[in-house]
Amino acid sequence: KNHAPKAVAEWYEWSEADQVIVPRAAPARRPAQSTGPQERVEVLSLEDAMKRATERSPQYKLSVENPYRLAELTFHSTWTRLFLPTLSFTAGSTSKYTVGRIPGTPSANEADITKNQGYLAAPALTLAVGQYNLFNSFKDQAAFELARLTWDRAQQQRVENNRTFKVNLTAAYFSLKVAQEKREAARRSVEISQAIVELVKSRITVGKAQESDLASSTMDTLNAKNEYNSQTTAVQQALWALNTLMGDVTGTYYRLIS
Repeated sequence: KNHAPKAVAEWYEWSEADQVIVPRAAPARRPAQSTGPQERVEVLSLEDAMKRATERSPQYKLSVENPYRLAELTFHSTWTRLFLPTLSFTAGSTSKYTVGRIPGTPSANEADITKNQGYLAAPALTLAVGQYNLFNSFKDQAAFELARLTWDRAQQQRVENNRTFKVNLTAAYFSLKVAQEKREAARRSVEISQAIVELVKSRITVGKAQESDLASSTMDTLNAKNEYNSQTTAVQQALWALNTLMGDVTGTYYRLIS
């Protein structure tokens, strides 16, 4: 007991009655260590995630809003083009200039040889009001009906896309939460396995354990560390997936509370 390392003393204690080392009561749980930028740790519930993603996420706009807006604009522009009368206004000016006369022609014998040897403006103005196509074999009606059905389909698709986006966001949210909890469990396993290694070392010094016990406990520690590294990678991947759906900077870390 006098040579018990600090890590062992944290998890085990000496029983004077039994003259053996026994486990201590479970220590208070330590806060989970986070990966990612520590300067951007946000407390995030599922409800807040939904609200923020639908308000500012580029992914949401690309998959849900943009197709609907495009169909809506197409429908309204089709209605305007087909059923509203057109108003056009055209203004212009023309001029003539005589650069020379062919000898022997009537114009060459005219007395006023300066006639038409300059710019003589001939302005023209055209105004068309209320131009409207009354009938074109139902082509306009068919085009309008196609645009209307396309917009109606876009509205239904918007509802479905919105539902799909929220399902994906919920899955990403809880995938990150599960990954964080698994990583915390792996971290505790590393601490316990390291404490066991220290315990075995102390038992070797008093002749209560063998080198094979130390080798076995050391291998358990290495396996626990590998599992912790694997879970840390899983947390990072889940975090990036949620960052993308949320429209946040990649690496923004969340403390999930749902």
